[in-house]
Amino acid sequence: MRFLCFILMLPLLAFCQELRPYSKAYSQGPLELKVELDRTAAGLEDSIALTLTAVAPKEYSVAFPDFNKGDALKYLIVQQQPEAAPAPCQDGRVLHQRRLVLEPVIIREAFKIGSFTVGFKKGDGAAHEIETEEIPLEINIPGDEEIQKRLDAELKSSKTPYSRLEPPSIVPYVAWPLAALVALCLAVLLTRYIIRKRREKAALPPPLPPWVIAQQELDRLMEERLPEKGLVMEYYNEIQSILRTYIEGRFQIRAPELTTEEFLEKARAASNEVAKYRPQLEQFLTHCDLVRFAAQIPRQQEIEGTYASCRDFVQATIPAPGGPEGKEAQP
Repeated sequence: MRFLCFILMLPLLAFCQELRPYSKAYSQGPLELKVELDRTAAGLEDSIALTLTAVAPKEYSVAFPDFNKGDALKYLIVQQQPEAAPAPCQDGRVLHQRRLVLEPVIIREAFKIGSFTVGFKKGDGAAHEIETEEIPLEINIPGDEEIQKRLDAELKSSKTPYSRLEPPSIVPYVAWPLAALVALCLAVLLTRYIIRKRREKAALPPPLPPWVIAQQELDRLMEERLPEKGLVMEYYNEIQSILRTYIEGRFQIRAPELTTEEFLEKARAASNEVAKYRPQLEQFLTHCDLVRFAAQIPRQQEIEGTYASCRDFVQATIPAPGGPEGKEAQP
């Protein structure tokens, strides 16, 4: 008969061994704490029931830990059950109990229930704590191929996708706000750059008209007194360049890039004031070329006449105020 009972109890013993329940009691004076697990070995589809039972005199209040904070239940999904109301014990003390359901997630690390503390506080302010030991757990995690097969099977059957996956990544929640912040900073910098450029542009004085520039250059050339220093060729290079640059800015004829013959041909075909002064311009440029390229030495009177001819042409072709046409020079 005893042998038959032993045979019948073998499956129950094997089942209990497979679940590996856990129970440990702690005490500190009149305070007691009991930690119970219905199993310490489970698969990903199993739940683990954690029960905390505290017994203390009625003048004590009990503070169970907040498992949503800290690492005591790391890699475990915590589902807290409604806390039971304190119940009196036969010895006059009060029983406090809290039950939690734990579900593992897929993670390639050791599972455990870390050490945590239960607080007891007496009505007069005296406080006590009982700290538990670490509890290792054995979670059977299938291989990656098996996990993928289960996910595919659930998707094909139109069921809710596998819920016990790794904790959700915080990258999507950080990436979008960060991208928006970067875009906002770029927009602010671009706006400031555009405003600064507009202000700089508005602050710039309007460009000087060609005749003002030509007169300033002629004044500068006069002050340099190049002929008196023996720099006659440099003087003629400067004055013919001033005239050509003025003609380009005033009449849009690219005089600096043309030879004398090409420029005079352009002046002959022009329909503006330049055609009127072609003889004077031909005489001016031909004289300058003889000095520059033929090494002709001009007399002082010719040097002064060259300067006066250039100055008179500029002054004669200044546009009249309020009208697009230039003033005509006296021949």
